[in-house]
Amino acid sequence: MLLINNYFAIMFLATLLFYIINFGCHESSCKPLMCNYSCGNKNTICIKNGSLFIYNLHIHHWILGSFILLLFSFLSHSNFKSIVMGLASMAVIDGLCFDDRFSLKEEQPSIN
Repeated sequence: MLLINNYFAIMFLATLLFYIINFGCHESSCKPLMCNYSCGNKNTICIKNGSLFIYNLHIHHWILGSFILLLFSFLSHSNFKSIVMGLASMAVIDGLCFDDRFSLKEEQPSIN
């Protein structure tokens, strides 16, 4: 159950603001202002241009947000749950706005 209260709303809006400032657009070619790390080919988990890669497979943040929503839906009501649910809800909504939201192709992270 989604618990919507002030904590949820504040975190939802803070996450929205972070996404607007960090990415600015919803195209896969947009480079973020923050979280712009590079990684070598031997790393199993890395962040490249704001995208999470696990074994060179791009994991979309809407998938992570959906998993977090499902996981936290079983917890009892608390302010912490509301905060996490606000962040995860915005991650799902924002992630589904990207043009590559359903792309499952593997990409090779390179050292920039």
